[in-house]
Amino acid sequence: MDDIATDIGISKKTIYKHFSTKDKLINITLSHFLKREKQLVAKIHLNSENAVEEIITIGRHILKMTGKLRPTLVFDLKKYHPKNWDLVEKHHHEFIHDVIKQNIERGIKEGNFRSSLNPDIIAKLYVAKSLVISDETNFKGMGLGLNELLKEHLLYHLYGVLSEEGVKLVTKYELETI
Repeated sequence: MDDIATDIGISKKTIYKHFSTKDKLINITLSHFLKREKQLVAKIHLNSENAVEEIITIGRHILKMTGKLRPTLVFDLKKYHPKNWDLVEKHHHEFIHDVIKQNIERGIKEGNFRSSLNPDIIAKLYVAKSLVISDETNFKGMGLGLNELLKEHLLYHLYGVLSEEGVKLVTKYELETI
């Protein structure tokens, strides 16, 4: 709270006048952030030519966003603010699942993803793999950063769902720049 007060040039007393606890401040901040993310993903969906472009654009956004995050954020939320971490996990399980499922369905309709895919299963696997990545203990000692893990996760997912047509299309989006 001291850092926040200093950064925005007000007293801690003023902060506590509006937010009775750190948890409430974090909850409102996270809720606002998650709402903005939903709006951004909806905009990406509407502006994407196809499901391949959509998932790559979302992936690039996630990589850009996580590059700005403190590495200990997840640990701190889990340990010191578990109710707020639950909010993040609920968002992840529900919203991300729905985004991936809809993206898979779109890609199948477009012929860019394999028609044999079960969108619900793929979405659940995607969410589960994301949770594995968010637990830093799973890759401890490997010298890998979160961005590298997320990039590999996206490429693994994408090449696992692409049809032959999708593989041809994907070169258009310069995956090496992810």
